[in-house]
Amino acid sequence: MTIKTDHSEDILGMIELGKTAKREVESVKLSCFAYYLIVQNADPSKELVATGQTYFAIQTYIHEINQIEKYIVLKLKR
Repeated sequence: MTIKTDHSEDILGMIELGKTAKREVESVKLSCFAYYLIVQNADPSKELVATGQTYFAIQTYIHEINQIEKYIVLKLKR
């Protein structure tokens, strides 16, 4: 799977190794859309993936309800 570069960002972080030692580690910060694409195309039998798919389904539903409410308000103003 290829993710467009503006949906990810390479970052460097520090992790602690014991009490005083630290090490720099490479990581990637993803946009919400990148997370969506990954979760929607992953195995739903895994609990974390199923939770992510449920989250995005609920968020989509909430957005649709908000859009319908805005449409109704605009229609009533006519």
